[in-house]
Amino acid sequence: MKKKLISISLSENEFVIEDNCGGIDKEEVYERVFRFGKPYEEHAKTIGIYGIGLKRSIFKLGKNILIESDDGTNCYSIPIKEDWIDNEDDWNLTFDKEEGSSGNPFTRVTITNLYPNIADELKTIELENKLKNRIRDTYSIFMEERVTIEVNDEAVDYYEFEFLCEEGKFAPFHETHQVGDVEVEIFAGYSPGGRGGTSSGWYVFCNDRLIISQDKSDRTGWGYGDRNYHYPEDDWFLGLVFFRSDNPMSLPWKTTKDNIQYDSRVYRTAQIEMKSITKRLTDVIRKAGRTKDAAGETIGISLFLDVPLIPRSDIKDEQKEIVPALKGKDGVVSINIPLMTNIQYAKKTELVKKAKNKLGNPYMSNKAVGEKTFDYYLDMEEIEDE
Repeated sequence: MKKKLISISLSENEFVIEDNCGGIDKEEVYERVFRFGKPYEEHAKTIGIYGIGLKRSIFKLGKNILIESDDGTNCYSIPIKEDWIDNEDDWNLTFDKEEGSSGNPFTRVTITNLYPNIADELKTIELENKLKNRIRDTYSIFMEERVTIEVNDEAVDYYEFEFLCEEGKFAPFHETHQVGDVEVEIFAGYSPGGRGGTSSGWYVFCNDRLIISQDKSDRTGWGYGDRNYHYPEDDWFLGLVFFRSDNPMSLPWKTTKDNIQYDSRVYRTAQIEMKSITKRLTDVIRKAGRTKDAAGETIGISLFLDVPLIPRSDIKDEQKEIVPALKGKDGVVSINIPLMTNIQYAKKTELVKKAKNKLGNPYMSNKAVGEKTFDYYLDMEEIEDE
């Protein structure tokens, strides 16, 4: 499928945004463009909810606005001028130009007579760079698959989400499941830090719009226990979680679409799995950083050298067994972190205190008591760790 093009041109004199995505149906202009709010049925797989963001943004930039569109049948324009904006009694907008299609459907919004503070910002290179970064951070998946976005005739880069993948050595985790009317898709594995602009951590998407990026906090499964401290090896970890729904109100994002609702059942269900995946993968990385091969050299990142990369979009099959084995460069050392399970139970406080005294440390943690007593049971029953 050929990518569509969105181009943005900005200067101290005007702001122009144009696309070749098919135009706006002339018969629906007032229902879709100038309607404040959207009919519920129009929400399918969108990244907008309330239908006011576009209008609010346009009117905050300047006083003269020209909307032009070619819907494949009609080519028309609608001017919005300062006198209309200032007239509280006149809400009617009229078509200025109406003719047949040019054969190249498009939509263009041109804003002039910019507000002074806006004009001052738009002429700076800092604003241009900030805009490019924001577009990349938010719309990378769209640019990867569907659209090219240009700012002042320069294409915006997007994140290249790729995972190390080699049969018998690296296997990226991939799983898709349903929570109510929300599809949850998770990718996790190892990726060279900094490649394609990506950094390690978790990336969270809602209907393919990036909401959280490069996260290593408890909101995505990090930030607990020794996960509060990040080792250099952790820079190889990459996790992606996608929430998709025909009803955007079901997605676990805030209405500002710049953060997650952490009390959302959909998100909390995924977060449990993200936490488990993070621990398993980072445990392997960290152990590699401390393990020596037959020559006495620390394995470290040699595990990752010369391993093929696979784009996220090419990972189709479910893969729930994370990293079956990681072998040293000489094939001698094998690192395999076993699957761990938590054990939780309640006992009388006085009995726990007695156990601590018997173990020789009345101040030890309850967790340590549980581990010691479990190990004692394994020893007495002669159960070996194979």
